[in-house]
Amino acid sequence: MLASARAPPASAALPARAPDRLAPLRRRLQRLAASQQPAQQAAQQQQQGEQQSFVSEEERHTLSASQIEFLERKRRAAAGLGPLFPDCCTCEQCGGSGAAPCHQCNGTGVNDGDKAAELFQNERNEIIQRNGLADNRWFFQADAPCWLCRGGKTLGCPDCGGSGMRSRSGFVAD
Repeated sequence: MLASARAPPASAALPARAPDRLAPLRRRLQRLAASQQPAQQAAQQQQQGEQQSFVSEEERHTLSASQIEFLERKRRAAAGLGPLFPDCCTCEQCGGSGAAPCHQCNGTGVNDGDKAAELFQNERNEIIQRNGLADNRWFFQADAPCWLCRGGKTLGCPDCGGSGMRSRSGFVAD
């Protein structure tokens, strides 16, 4: 009788744990909160950037109002807190960067085929250097660096002349 009156072990006394139906919801809420933290931090940085002055007192006394305004926009853009130029003025083709993909290699930096056949159809079109004729056809071969951008993959934008602003086609950038 004593054996049957004894209490069952603790592991047997507990009922089986019911599955937690709220666990997926909790995980979704945690992921949502984690994804919102960077956005909240960026908003706080932007508010701090709006309050923070990007121009020193010495510059305020020596520069004109338009120079101060541009310098502040420039430093704000470098910090990632806003555009350098307003959206109404940016070039549509390059997006305001002033650089467009090379139109010869399509931005790959490598000749896609043998360009020598296209460029040197006869011997009179051969490249002439200071010290006489030189055969530079190797520079135009397939899989060589692009003959136009020289492997740089980008050129100055043809629409804005590299300025990044609309209606600045006469502007020449470096």
